[in-house]
Amino acid sequence: MNPNNNKWCLSTNNEEYDYDFFDTSEEAIAYANSCDDYDECETMFVGKAEYYEPYVDAHNILEDIEDAVYSEHIDYAYDYLDDVTEEHITKLQKQLQITFNNWAKEHNYETNFFAVNEYYAFTRTQKEDDMKLKPCPFCGKEVKLHHVGTHGYDLHVAIGCCITLRSDGLIGIPHLDEPKEQELIAKWNRRMTN
Repeated sequence: MNPNNNKWCLSTNNEEYDYDFFDTSEEAIAYANSCDDYDECETMFVGKAEYYEPYVDAHNILEDIEDAVYSEHIDYAYDYLDDVTEEHITKLQKQLQITFNNWAKEHNYETNFFAVNEYYAFTRTQKEDDMKLKPCPFCGKEVKLHHVGTHGYDLHVAIGCCITLRSDGLIGIPHLDEPKEQELIAKWNRRMTN
């Protein structure tokens, strides 16, 4: 059995999961929150890796042997292995599985792929440094979060200095219910590093 079976891993799209493994989902999420590789991701997925373990089926092997013997010795083999007990099949099953697993390990044929059937989405927590506004890229001045609107109504929440607020350097989001200020700060800071 692969040592990473039933460990937790991360994905940005719930289709492809990384091959970094964690003992708990909490450890995986903590890693995602602290890792710069995921800075562009707001929502991520954490899932449990279930490695495929090849199964050797003793019933099928016995049937294959019966068919082979019958085809070569049709007159004498019609009832060969018909009376094998379930207890003996179970014993054979265990021995075959152990033999196959040892053989696969010895010759490096163990599975290196997994499925994720148990997963859930989570929102990355922004690092404290990510929530500090970076300076204006045009003039280098300190920028602030501004509520822009008329007649007492906020129409936008915007980030910029006095110059960028009057130019196309403005970054803003519509003020709908609760403004997503952290989202806006992250967007501003990403733009400053791109």
